Amino acid sequence: MGDSRPPESASADLVNSYARRRGDRVEVVLADPAPPMDAEGAVVVLRREGRRLRSQAQLLDDERGRRLVASFPADGLDDGQWRVIVRVANQRTSPGVRLLVQGPRPVVLLWGDRPTRPQIKV
Repeated sequence: MGDSRPPESASADLVNSYARRRGDRVEVVLADPAPPMDAEGAVVVLRREGRRLRSQAQLLDDERGRRLVASFPADGLDDGQWRVIVRVANQRTSPGVRLLVQGPRPVVLLWGDRPTRPQIKV
């Protein structure tokens, strides 16, 4: 992995978190989410340039581990980087990822709440 490490402030296991297309939907899966949350009331919000999409999330706990799963209509996601926010009760947390959408290509979770500025070395 070289210098690529998940942010220390991440509230989920980012190495095992992922996003994928499932038919006409995009699924965001956050592995081992923290703080501990109950199975009801969790909402995942995607934000980009003033737009917001919300999805009620499911907390799954089985032999594959504990994960928070949210599903969004793919046609509601335009190209770009979407911030991912988790809301439980009145608390809002950032798991430390963004969702990258690029047309019909596979979707990707990127580490970090916001894009980093490229550092140009001279």
